[in-house]
Amino acid sequence: GLTLKQGTGTEPNTWKPLDGSVFNVRTGPNYAVNKKKAPSKGSLLEVAAMDSFRTPARVNNIAEHLRMPELPYPVAHWFIVNFQIPNYPPPNPLWGAKKKDGPGWSVVVYCPITPQTWAQCSTATAGAHALLWRFLHADKESNPDELYDRSKLIVQMLNVEDVGMSNTTVKFVKSLNSKPVLTRPTHLVIHADAYTELDVIVHDFSYVAVSGLNSSIGVVGNMKYNLALVLEGKSDDELPEVVLGCAYTNQLDLTKAVPW
Repeated sequence: GLTLKQGTGTEPNTWKPLDGSVFNVRTGPNYAVNKKKAPSKGSLLEVAAMDSFRTPARVNNIAEHLRMPELPYPVAHWFIVNFQIPNYPPPNPLWGAKKKDGPGWSVVVYCPITPQTWAQCSTATAGAHALLWRFLHADKESNPDELYDRSKLIVQMLNVEDVGMSNTTVKFVKSLNSKPVLTRPTHLVIHADAYTELDVIVHDFSYVAVSGLNSSIGVVGNMKYNLALVLEGKSDDELPEVVLGCAYTNQLDLTKAVPW
């Protein structure tokens, strides 16, 4: 899976690795009261590869159909993020039933977990490593959703004013830019022996979000943004948060996505 090429950050339709410190995350103690944030201390995982596919409908558990990237080091487990992006206008909520499936794209992010990181997570009793271990094994917990609902996205669009979006969409993007957004309840988590997959179902986002995205499809190829996934830390023994994985994408051209 390497249909999106890794670049230096200047070539269109490419991505590059990013240091997690460009994102501010929760820090302790007593975040509920102090609300303090600080740059993440790196990231727990690295992004190794990305794919983009044009799909006739949502593809859940996409990793079962894909071959994992070949890497020059051993991998204990894979963390896969599958962004399911719609390519149709959402029905008006005043007179149309919400549409949650249809043609669109899957943008797939591959994050390998090395044996060293796997071992560190398995023995951690607190902090971001312990929280990641619990998330990866949430299907064995009595209340898996309590962990699944911790997943957050942070998007930093770097050229909001320059991509050609409508004024309404620009205002909406600015209101969320660089702010963490929980993926719940529009996500699905799949556990397999070799991987854990998080499907982010953009089809099921709010009408305003999907409508803004649909109206901007023609200019998505102009966008430059940093993207991170974080697991939400709540208590002091889960803080400080650390970015799970992150990357910079430069002018992602969905028209060049590989047909599924």
